[in-house]
Amino acid sequence: RVIAALAQLRLCNHPPVTIKRLQEICDVSYPTVASVLQELATKGWLQDTGERGVRLRPLSAGEWMDLARDHSKQRRAAFFTDPTGQASPEQLARRLQRLQGAGKLRQGVRIGGVMGATHHFPALDITAAPRLDLSVDGDPLAVASLLDAGLVPKTQDKQHAVLAVHANLDPWGSGERTGPSAGPWAGELECLADLIEAGYVREATEMAHHLASNTQRAGEPG
Repeated sequence: RVIAALAQLRLCNHPPVTIKRLQEICDVSYPTVASVLQELATKGWLQDTGERGVRLRPLSAGEWMDLARDHSKQRRAAFFTDPTGQASPEQLARRLQRLQGAGKLRQGVRIGGVMGATHHFPALDITAAPRLDLSVDGDPLAVASLLDAGLVPKTQDKQHAVLAVHANLDPWGSGERTGPSAGPWAGELECLADLIEAGYVREATEMAHHLASNTQRAGEPG
């Protein structure tokens, strides 16, 4: 959770943050943050900015892929299928935004997967989302029921999942995100992890190169 927060803050070119702020963002103890920072320092992933606080250095595409794989392993995921075959990812996404607009679903439910990745990386080479991926900090089943009462948990490999709900704390829920990327979208790291999980490794690698290039440019002096 701490590494994911630091990665996401790096992606939006956020200035160094204090340990106290990381505790607040991630809702964890000081020893937890200190332990993670020690691990990152040992790997050489922290940037020496000369400022108060900590920040990840710009990562390579391979490091972003490794980070996304690790992040995916830390999440709980629930998959849902539609027995009627009528629900589509696009319909569910529109329903999600209507429910949020009406105040019936929390803003902390964010769209990831192919849709979110395409928002962050428009050059993504996937024509249509096979499912709707969501990141939530609550109960996946409750979210699925609100979206479509007809959805049921996937129990067999042959069933097609129209909805995947990933339960974890997305740092975007902390109020750290502003600007044009704000909105219903999960963070880039979430979306990258979703692509890898769904089997889009080549496309995820292309997105990782995009993230590496952007953070490298952001880290250069103006």
